[in-house]
Amino acid sequence: MDNLRILMMALFSGLTCTKAGRFDPSKVGPLPRPPPNFMNASQLITYHGYEAETYNVHTEDGYILPLYRIANKPGPPVLLMMGLGLGPELWVLRGSGHDLGFILSDLGYDVWLGSMRGNHKTSNIRYNTSQPEFWDFSHDEIGYYDLPAMIDQILKKSTYSKLYYAGASLGSTIYMVLCSERPEYQAMFSGSVHFGPAMWIPQWDMFTLGTKIYLSFLEFALGILKVFGVLTVSNGSPSFDAWLKDFCNSPISGIFCYWGLDMIAGFNRNNMEPNWGGYTLGETASGSSIRSVQHLIQLTRKGGTQKYNWGPNVNFEKYGSYEPPSYSLSKIMSPTAIYYSKIDKLIPYEATKITLSNIGNIRHAMAVPDPTYGHVEFIYGKNLYKLLFSNVVDFLDSLSGVDSSPSMHGSK
Repeated sequence: MDNLRILMMALFSGLTCTKAGRFDPSKVGPLPRPPPNFMNASQLITYHGYEAETYNVHTEDGYILPLYRIANKPGPPVLLMMGLGLGPELWVLRGSGHDLGFILSDLGYDVWLGSMRGNHKTSNIRYNTSQPEFWDFSHDEIGYYDLPAMIDQILKKSTYSKLYYAGASLGSTIYMVLCSERPEYQAMFSGSVHFGPAMWIPQWDMFTLGTKIYLSFLEFALGILKVFGVLTVSNGSPSFDAWLKDFCNSPISGIFCYWGLDMIAGFNRNNMEPNWGGYTLGETASGSSIRSVQHLIQLTRKGGTQKYNWGPNVNFEKYGSYEPPSYSLSKIMSPTAIYYSKIDKLIPYEATKITLSNIGNIRHAMAVPDPTYGHVEFIYGKNLYKLLFSNVVDFLDSLSGVDSSPSMHGSK
C-alpha cells in the first residue's frame, strides 16, 4: 500500500508542476569568484547587489535570533531554513541565478532567511554562550520555539496571511516538529519544499559501513567532550572559519575534509566549484549544541521521529511515558514537495520512502536527476540551479494562484 501511494503521488506530482517555468537556468551567467572575506547573510545580500533588512526575533524561551530579508519584493513570503550547524548564508552565497534565495527574490517572492539557536550570531536574554543552559537544546526546541517566532515576525511585516517554507536536512526536521506540536501554525503555510529532509531518521541497518563508523566515533567523541564541559560543536568563530577554509583548500588536508563529508553523508567533490570549496565550508559553519547531534544519533538506533530521550525517569516527568513520544508526519497538511537523492548516505532512500508514505499532504517528489549527487550536494552542489531550482519555482508557482492573494492583515 505504501509503495502504491508513493507511485500515485509521483504520477500526480508530474501534474502539479506543468506550468511553463519562470526560471530559465540557461540564462544564468557564470559563477563569480568567492567574496574577499566572510560575511553574514545581510552583508552577502548587499554584496550581490540586493537590499537587505535584519530583524532580531525573540523566542518565548529567551533566545534572540537574527532574521534576514531580501527587501522590497511584493510577492508572497517564503522562509528558508538550513541544516544542522549551518547558517542562512548558504541561501545567498553565490549570487543571482545560482542561489535559491536570489532566484525566488528575482521572481518577486518576499524571501526571508532564518537562523537557529546555537548559530554564533544568536544570543539569549538570560544566558551567555559560556553557560551550559544556553546549549541545552535540540531540534525539539528549535521547531517548537524558533520557527514560530520567525513566522510571527514575517507575517507581521507582510501583507500576506500565509507563507511558504523551504528546508534543507534539519531545516525540514524542525518543520515537522512545528506541524506536529503546534497545529495552530498549519493555517499559516501555503506550502513547503524540502531538500534531503531529515524527517524520518534512518535506523542503524540502513546506513553504509562508513557512515556507521563515522557516527559511532562521533557519538564517542561527543560523550568525551561533554565530560570535559564542552557543549557546542562548530561554533562558527572567525578563527575557526578561517582555519576550515585553509584546511579544505589545501591539496593534502582537503582530501580528508571532503572524504569526511562523503563518508557520513555522500558527497562528490566534483560537484562543488573548485575555487569555492574552502570558502563555502568556512562561511557556512555556524554552530549548534552537542545535544542536537546526540539527539539525531539517538534516533538512528531504532529509526523514527522521537523526541529527545532523557532516560526513563526523566522521560516520564517530561512526557508522561518512559519512552519519548514521536512526532507525527501525518500532521504536515500543507502541500509538500520532497527532493531527495537515491545515493544519500545520511538520509538513505529507504528512509525517504517512509517519509513520503507518512506525510499528510505530499504533492510532489523528485529524485535529483544527477546520480552523483548525495546529501551534501543539496547544500553545496554547484548545479542545483540547473537540476532542481526551476522545478522548485514551478511547484511554488503552481500553489501561489490559490494562496498568494494579499490579505488585509499585517503592515509594512
